Amino acid sequence: MFLQIVVGLMLGYAVVSLLESLIHRVIYHAGPRTRRLWAHYPRISGPFQRTYFSHGIVHHRWTFRRDFVAQFTSEHERERLDQSLQGPQGVLIRREHYGMTLRGVGRVIVTSGVQQSESSGDLV
Repeated sequence: MFLQIVVGLMLGYAVVSLLESLIHRVIYHAGPRTRRLWAHYPRISGPFQRTYFSHGIVHHRWTFRRDFVAQFTSEHERERLDQSLQGPQGVLIRREHYGMTLRGVGRVIVTSGVQQSESSGDLV
């Protein structure tokens, strides 16, 4: 019985790790072809597009520009980014330290099909 529990935990960990890796590659680092496909189905792909923006654009392109240690080269650079991040998604990105963490509502938005109203910015 103990061996079955251990094997079950190990298999569960392996499956979750593989799924996380696949999601990271397919959504967080989506290529142009995938993003063009998403553009045809905005109601379905909205969470994926927001996730790609938060991770692929903000985390990988707009932060850590000088090296892999310093997130910003100056306070002015961080303030400029903060000004460009508007609405609920901007608040979420700042709360998650520009892609360094995934907390609270961010986990729910990333892992579910929650849609965001374009006109009001409210979750529906």
